[in-house]
Amino acid sequence: MKYSRQSARQLSFALTALSVFAISAPAGNQKVVVANDCPVTLWIHFTGNPAPDGGITHKMVPNDTLTFPNWPDFGAGRCWAYYLDPGTKTNGSAPIMPQNGFVEMTVSGGATGVQNYNISCVDYTTLPVKVVGGSASCIPTIIPVTFAEMQYQLKHGCPTQLNFFDSTVGLGICLGSYDYCVQPGFDTGNIYCNKMWLGHHHHGTEVYGGSLNPGSPNSLFDSIAAWQRGTFYQDADSADYWKKPEQDSTGKWVNPYNRYAKWIHKTMNAQVYAFANDDHQNQSGFQACPNCGELDITWCPCEHGCADDVLAATKAANFTPVMRLQDEKFIRYTLFAPNGKTIRAGVATSMEEVSRAISNKLTLARGVYFIALYGKDGALAASKRMLATW
Repeated sequence: MKYSRQSARQLSFALTALSVFAISAPAGNQKVVVANDCPVTLWIHFTGNPAPDGGITHKMVPNDTLTFPNWPDFGAGRCWAYYLDPGTKTNGSAPIMPQNGFVEMTVSGGATGVQNYNISCVDYTTLPVKVVGGSASCIPTIIPVTFAEMQYQLKHGCPTQLNFFDSTVGLGICLGSYDYCVQPGFDTGNIYCNKMWLGHHHHGTEVYGGSLNPGSPNSLFDSIAAWQRGTFYQDADSADYWKKPEQDSTGKWVNPYNRYAKWIHKTMNAQVYAFANDDHQNQSGFQACPNCGELDITWCPCEHGCADDVLAATKAANFTPVMRLQDEKFIRYTLFAPNGKTIRAGVATSMEEVSRAISNKLTLARGVYFIALYGKDGALAASKRMLATW
């Protein structure tokens, strides 16, 4: 097995690999490429069944790329990115230290195989990342914020608890609702957690985002997913999620939801796992890409723009047929900046109303924007690049 490192990759396509290391491993023909677009050094580490490179770590300075051209099959895989130096320890099955973000994958079958991949924020959130298969049919899954915005969100937006914060790099890990609420006494002594019990009358760790017993009925899986999103059973329209008030006028908890999941999905516009059951109604960003041949992982993918990836991921999240907007009386719109950040979003009853909403000269600065339009079924109906010239 070999891997190559390429620095300052965006400055020149003619740069040659700085170093190549040979590592003994079973034969394989999968290609995995990891890029560090973050403005800080990262340390990359793979685990799996089996670990593809023995569980060693690879230091990546900003703009480095690691290419693994010939990897064997491995399952239950994760790519960990540490924002602090983990030292020389190795581990083929577990993270070396907690200061990390990770993506999940199963790599098998070579050029004609199916690569499964997703981004999991179930346990915690720390670094923006994108994963996509190498074929044209593969859809990206992405946390579409810049490094600077993630730094801000972690420090000022984390709705649970920020652990392992390092002021030098401005990063920590924001705990997912489940990990936050299973701390001793938090289930009944912390209203963030206890509100779910009070509002839904369901006692069990899954009520704040944990895993369910595999033998549970499918209706319970769907119900728990709906509770996390503050909506009703089997609601597939993401425009409804996290919309209703959590409490009534008397302060009674009538519709509590997972605020951490709202932070992931709405504030950061990420189509990723925010709780264990987030794949119900197809909101997790999980992808199974056939004839893939290559898997690309980019840490901090939005430093140079990622609006196209955001639109592709949004489209992939919807499984209902695309409907004609002219036949709709409900149009949901989202206006993106080139880096994928949501500038404006809302609901309109006509295209004219959409046009008025997105062209407010008092708040929209000059520049390039991307517009996504959705029907009432939640499916992406159209997208367009727009130049604001005022």
